[in-house]
Amino acid sequence: MTDTPPLPGLTTSNQTPYPAALPATADSLADPAKLPDDFDPFKHLQAQYIPLHNELVAHWFRDTTAAAGGNWVPNLASPRSSSRVACTMTSHDNQLIMMMRHHLFFDLLGYAKTDLFLYQGSIDAITQPVEGHPKVTLYFSQDKASIPAGGKMADMECSFRLMNYTGATYTKSLATSLANLVKTEFLFEGTGLIFPKGKNIYNYRDDAHGYRLLIRGNDEASATSIITKLLTLQEVAFDENKLSTSTPKKSNLVTTPTQQLVYGSEVNLPNYRPAANVRFRYAFVKIPGLLKNIVLFDTTGRRLALVH
Repeated sequence: MTDTPPLPGLTTSNQTPYPAALPATADSLADPAKLPDDFDPFKHLQAQYIPLHNELVAHWFRDTTAAAGGNWVPNLASPRSSSRVACTMTSHDNQLIMMMRHHLFFDLLGYAKTDLFLYQGSIDAITQPVEGHPKVTLYFSQDKASIPAGGKMADMECSFRLMNYTGATYTKSLATSLANLVKTEFLFEGTGLIFPKGKNIYNYRDDAHGYRLLIRGNDEASATSIITKLLTLQEVAFDENKLSTSTPKKSNLVTTPTQQLVYGSEVNLPNYRPAANVRFRYAFVKIPGLLKNIVLFDTTGRRLALVH
């Protein structure tokens, strides 16, 4: 086995070498006599590992392939293409570079977290959506840079039912059309739409079309705007007669956080319905009979969505 070349910026004196492959034994190889004399375990591992890894990378960054007309070549023209270059393994990589590419792709960019399904509580307690109609959910969260020191991130979910469909009649084609509508309505200048969350409650109820919205906002105009966008996803017109509002007298303006002794330490108690800007992150649909949610559109790039 030939020595791997030192990495850029490192010399052979300060680069920690990887140990040579262990000699073949009866425990590690079923029949070592069948291996050729010049067998190189590392090169053999590369030949098996790299194509499988790069296939996952290509699928994750398939939008860069589409942008290149189906024939992507390594380039740094965009952040996504640059990330794909960094994740793609080559036969010239040594062990350390392969590990770094693997860590970047699976851990930092989040491929290992893709399509994880989390049960809250017992699996036996999970029931299908009400009346068996698919449920569409849009998730919003506060930008990290705007979270106050020691504060908690604000987030929000908006959901509705597709009353014209069941698990048996809803198809991937319908979901893709819905995903494109989500992208049109909730993507603004290349990033997720921002909604000003506040203490007021705006309740919009349209049972015939699957809407039982409870929006917590600052003002009626912004609440009506986002409700209208949610209705547009099913081509339903806004009806002001179906909107009711609740404006609490209690103030949500807190200058000094209230503290309480918890488990031997003073902790800040949550503020009452604090005002915060939350940004649209992703949307998914839960279909009766499927354990995994179908991700429609994701602005974070951490989930495999129908539409990019």
